[in-house]
Amino acid sequence: MPTYKTISSLFPIDLWKPFTVREKGATSKEGFNLNVSRYISTTQAEEKIDLKEVHQQLGDIEKAITKARDKHNEFLKELGLPLLP
Repeated sequence: MPTYKTISSLFPIDLWKPFTVREKGATSKEGFNLNVSRYISTTQAEEKIDLKEVHQQLGDIEKAITKARDKHNEFLKELGLPLLP
């Protein structure tokens, strides 16, 4: 007796893509377009962004900008030039 395997046992779940079951003859109505990307999504999953980490990085950048502006304003003050806001 032959052994049958399910699709899920053959392929890891992360390889699964959304697909559509086509009716018999549907491809001939559409000009035999067998381009896989027409029927199966081939887009890659977007990278997840850690918002807390990004927020921390932006805060650090803001502090560095403020520190650099303050130092620059010290030089401008010594030269008698208008300070940066």
